[in-house]
Parts: sequence; structure tokens; C-alpha cells
Amino acid sequence: MMNFDSKSNLAKLLATENIEVQHNNVKTASFNLVDRILTIPVFKNPKGAVYDMLIAHEVSHALHTPQKDWEVAVTENPDIRDYINIIEDIRIDKMIQNKYPGVVQDYLDGFKILWNDNFFGARDKDLDLELQLADKINLFYKSSKTLSFDFDNAEKLFVDMCNQCVTFNDVVEAAKKLAEWQKKQNENLKKLPDFDSHPLTKMYGEQEKKDDDEENQGDNQSQQSDNQSTQSDQEKKSGEDKSDKQNEQSKEEGSSDGEDANTKENNEDKSSGVDKENQTGNPDGAGGNDVKINMPLKTITQSAIDKNIGDKYVDNKAKGFAYLGIPEAQLKNIIVPTKRWIKDGLDAIRSQQSAYNPNYEEYSQFKKDSARTISYLVKEFEMKKSADGYKRSTTDKTGIIDPLKLHQYKISEDIFKRLSVIPDSKNHGMILLLDWSGSMSNVIDKTVEQLLQLVWFCQRIGIPYKVYFFCDPITERGFNNRRREGENLQDDSWRFKVGSMQLNGFNLVEVASHTLKKQELDKSLFLLYAYAKYYCDNYGYRRNREWVERIQPPSHFYLSSTPLNESLASMYQIVPMFRQKYQVDKMSLITLTDGHSNNSNKSSFYTDPENPGKMIAREKNYGATPVLKFGRKELKLKSSVNYTRNDTTALLLEGIKKKFNVTTIGFFLVQNTRRWEFENYALSGKQQELPYQLKEEILSKIRKEFSKEKCASVKAEGYNEFFLVNSKTMKVENNNLNELKEDAKKGDIKRVFGKSMKSRTVSRVLLSKFVKQVA
Repeated sequence: MMNFDSKSNLAKLLATENIEVQHNNVKTASFNLVDRILTIPVFKNPKGAVYDMLIAHEVSHALHTPQKDWEVAVTENPDIRDYINIIEDIRIDKMIQNKYPGVVQDYLDGFKILWNDNFFGARDKDLDLELQLADKINLFYKSSKTLSFDFDNAEKLFVDMCNQCVTFNDVVEAAKKLAEWQKKQNENLKKLPDFDSHPLTKMYGEQEKKDDDEENQGDNQSQQSDNQSTQSDQEKKSGEDKSDKQNEQSKEEGSSDGEDANTKENNEDKSSGVDKENQTGNPDGAGGNDVKINMPLKTITQSAIDKNIGDKYVDNKAKGFAYLGIPEAQLKNIIVPTKRWIKDGLDAIRSQQSAYNPNYEEYSQFKKDSARTISYLVKEFEMKKSADGYKRSTTDKTGIIDPLKLHQYKISEDIFKRLSVIPDSKNHGMILLLDWSGSMSNVIDKTVEQLLQLVWFCQRIGIPYKVYFFCDPITERGFNNRRREGENLQDDSWRFKVGSMQLNGFNLVEVASHTLKKQELDKSLFLLYAYAKYYCDNYGYRRNREWVERIQPPSHFYLSSTPLNESLASMYQIVPMFRQKYQVDKMSLITLTDGHSNNSNKSSFYTDPENPGKMIAREKNYGATPVLKFGRKELKLKSSVNYTRNDTTALLLEGIKKKFNVTTIGFFLVQNTRRWEFENYALSGKQQELPYQLKEEILSKIRKEFSKEKCASVKAEGYNEFFLVNSKTMKVENNNLNELKEDAKKGDIKRVFGKSMKSRTVSRVLLSKFVKQVA
């Protein structure tokens, strides 16, 4: 199988620049001189020499063919487009071979393969008799002069002229001269008596119907009968004897219209006495009742290339690749600072003063109840961390004599002190992305409760962290228009360039950070908690006895859609900045969502051919394999079958893992556990293709874990760990020991305490899984 990466590197080395190389579902290799993109077809049976030859050829176009001059030339001279291309290929092939002599052998070997496959459509032809000069020149230089041609003196002048072109202007002038010369040769050919049967006529001639014939298409039956009668009279006058040559000519030119060889003879002989209106001959010398043969400027070899490349070589069933680059995120416009989040939230509370106190009291009580469990998990974390350090410790000799071992000097050489070395623990860091979409309304309160546990834990152990929720653009134009505004505000969030994937405008609202002061953090988390309760009470089930007046968020902070891919793309700038600023060794990125991203983001930007100063987004074919490009590296999904939005999400996550050495953890909130939906979430693409029995065994294990632990670890591309969380049972538990009686025995106390702590830790799904990752 062809190593596309090695071929891409070859192209970049030859070009001496970081051009973009794409393998796609195209018929021929080409180079976009404006966007600097080399596109190579996906071949059925890749042959190394052919690939290398094509790459060298197209790279030379990249280096030496002026795009604007070429466009002007072929626009002003459309009839000689093939001539210009042939001579320009000669010029640029010569230049790349002179610069890199090593590719000369690739040209020789590549041509042999293509010639044996009759790629140029001329292998079985008489090259001197059946080809016009442009095709001869094309094959002569494409073969690196290994094919033999018998050029006459006039033809040699053009052969040498094509080889001596230095600039593109020389190419255009040579093409014009060659075309003018060929036109004269065609005119002379028409004057020959055997023009109709001449090899060049058969190869290059094109039949064209006369205008009179089109006008007479609707003639009635009686007119056709008169014509047949006239033709019959002509046959009687000319006799019944016919030569073999006339019979062959009659068959070739389709004499079924009622015209035979003697009719042509009468047309040529003006003294035969036949009326002019009954003459059917071709004034250009081509036989046939209503056929005229033109000799346009065309090349047989180019036509064969266009046909064979699609039929024999290119894998037309291949859906190709969708190349996606990461645009530069304009973080100043994307990130909404915590200060604005707090200010807008507190401003909105002024009109809801009656709701403030009960909501804040509820939040404070929840925080207090959680503190004991957080402390327990902090101690557990420290113990695991110490145990891990001890496990990784090593013992080294110090070179200092141990007095306690000195008496053993006669029987042991090891009388030196030893030192236990415990490696320094790594600095951890965390970024969490919360889905702030409308579908989260039923479970947003439980989700925020889980998130708060994680924030308070990180705060206690001193881990640098930031928490963002992602949403549609925060504008003042109304809630219903926010997603639409995302499409209109692309340029506010991103700086696109050629090859960048198309992403919408969006916002990341920073709701928690280790850099916040204690009071600021508390205000921010309170607002997050209060808004979560507002959505739960207004869109979920609530018992009247638990009714509390809730605080309504400002309209621009309402739940919106799911720009998950946009959020992950912005991490390509946020993660390295976070890591460098806080000196983080082990970084974790956590996503908390209940659905997939808004779209697949499979469109990428290219220069508009009609307006070179503008870029347009072009969508790739359905089913194309997505390829993520960041810097000089490319990343593909191995198990991608059909291109979906999940593929783009997985690619972005995989890129973050590999580029920044980040541990990616995903929590997917399952709101519906019906079989087909659960199977879609629980099984990866490869697992869904397994036999039924094996698939059922995997699903059974996942369901068992899902029921017992309130979540289940499953495989998902792009994630180091991916957990399905039961949204119905994910409420944080703060059970106390109230069920103990005053005369409870020691065993009862132990049992109730253990049960309470287990329910507390198990219910804190996010925190317990995170502790295992970072300990």
C-alpha cells in the first residue's frame, strides 16, 4: 500500500517549501498555484515510479509556472490550450530534472510503465504516419527522447524551439507558431485526393453536419422519394461497374443515405452534366451526402490521458479525503471573562431580590455538605500519590561508608550507605468544557453539582484548572437568533486561511479558575448553581413542596446549541498557553456533554477562482476520510467508514492528545437508555461491526457496570477515557449518620458509615474518576 505521508514529504522536499499535498478523488494530478496545494489521485494499484514522476512534474509546475500568465494565455487562446500545456510541460520537466538529477530515472521508469499500459493511446500506432507534430513532440519529450521519430527538417525546427523555451512567454509564442504551422499542414492535407482515407484524417478529423441538413430534417416522405429517384437515374447514367476502391470509400463514408461511389465521381466531374442541386460531394474533399470533415487543433495523446486516467488508473470508488486545518482562534472575542459573567448575573438579580436569599442558602448548604466528602477524597488522593511515589522510588549507593556495616568488610563489599530516591511528582492541570445546550436542561442541575465537586477538589489540592461552558455567540440580538449569528460571526471567532476547516462563531464562558479570588469564585459558582436549578425546575419534574423561587439568567446566557467542535478547535491555542503559564506537566482535558457537536465541520476554505482576493468554503464528498492538519503533521482516523460529525470531534481530540500530550476524558450523559440508543453510545464503530454474540457480551458487561457504578467506561476514539453516565442517578449524595440509633453497636456504626461514604464517593462520578486519573 502506498505510503501517502512519504510521498507528501517528497513533494515538500522537491518544492523546497511547505506546500500542501492532498490525495483525493480526482482524475489527474494538479497543482493549485494560488493556494499551493498539490492534488494527486488515489490510484487503484499505486506504482512508485509513476507517483514519483507525477510529484516531480507537479512540483515543477508549482515552482515555475506563473498562474496568472497561464490563465490569461489559455483564456485568450482556447484553441491552443493543449499546445501550451505540452510545451510548458517540456519546459518545467527540463527544469526539475536539471535541479534534481535523481528524478530523471523516475521519469524514465514512470514513462515505461505508462507506455506499456498504452496510457497515451499511441503504443500500437505508426508514430510517424498517424500522429501530428504536437503529439510527436509530446511523446518525444515525455519519453525523455527514448522513443524514435523521423522528424523532417521543418519539424526539427519546432522540436528544438520547444526545447529551448526559457520563460512562459516563450512557451506561448512557440505554441502559437506551432499551431499556425499545423493549420497550414491541415489545409494542404485537405487538397490531397486521399484526404478522406488518410491516416491523419482518421485520427484527427471530426465530422460535422451542414446547416442545410438541419433545416431539411423535417422534409416529408415525397421529398425523400424524389431524391431516391434522382439518385437512381444517376446510377443508370454512370453504369453498374464499380472499383474496389470506390466500394471501400462508400462504406467508410456511410453511403446508406443513397449515395454511391459513382455519385461522388459525378460531383467531382463538373462536365458530367449533373445538376448542381443534386450534387452531394464535400467541398473539402470528404465524401458523404451531408458530412463535412474538419481538422481542429487537438492532441490525441491528451485525449487518451484523460480517458485512461479515469478508466484504468484512478480509483473512482474512493471517496477521497477531507483535509481540515485548524484556524487561528481569536481568543479575545471567544472567551467571556468571569468578571463579565458575574457582573451580568448580579445585575439581573437586582430585579429578582426575593429569590436571592433562598437560592444562596441552598447553595451554601450544598457546599457545606460536600466539604466532608471532598476532604475524604483529598486524603485518599494524597495517599495514592504517596504510594505511587514509593512504588517508583529507587535505591542508590552514596559512596559513603556505613559504620554499621563496617564489621562486614571481610565478607561483603557492600559497606556503603544507601539512599532512597523518590522521583518528583508531576504538576497536574485541568481544563473542563461544559455543554451549555438546551438538551441539558433536564440534567443540568445534577451535572453542575458534579462539576462543583471537581472544582472544590482541585481548589483544595492546588491543581491549576479552568472551567468553561461553550455556547452560541453571546449577543444582544435575542436568544432565537444566536445559532444563526454563529454562522454570521465566523470571522469574529476565527482567522481563516486556505485549508482551514469551516467553524462557526461561538463563546467560551469562564466560570471557574484557580486564579480567582475566593469571593469571586464563590459568586461565579453560585450563579452557575442557581441557573442550573432554574432550568431544572422550569423544564424538569419538580414536587411542589420543594418549590423555591429561582433566579433567571440573562437572555444572552440562556442554554443554546452544541458548538463542541469549535470549543475543541480553540483548545489548540488555549492548552499550550495554559500549560506554559502554569508549568503543568500532566494535563487533562475533560468534556461534559449529552450530545454531539452541531455539525461535522467538513468544509474547508479555498481561494475563490472567480475572485482571487476572497476565500470560499467547499464541502467534501460524503464518506470522505477526514484528515486533520496541524503544522506539518497529518492525522487520520483508522476506523472511519462514513464521515460524520463524531469523526471530526474524535480527530480534534486525537490531535490534542498527540500534539500536546494531553489526557482526554469524556463524560457523556445518557438520558435515554433504550437499547438502540444505548448501543449507539456504548459501542465504538469497530465494536458495532462485531458478530451478534460477541457484541451482546460486551453490551452485557457495560450495562452491568452502568447499573452498579452509575457510569460505565467504554471505548471512544479521541478519548483516553470515555464514560457513559446515567443522568437519572447522577445526583450527588450527601448522606449523614442520622439513621444510627443512640444505642447503636460498633458494628452498626461501621456498616452505616461505610455505606454512607460509599454512596458519597460513588455518586461523585466525575470526581472519583478524575482522582484515579491524576493520582
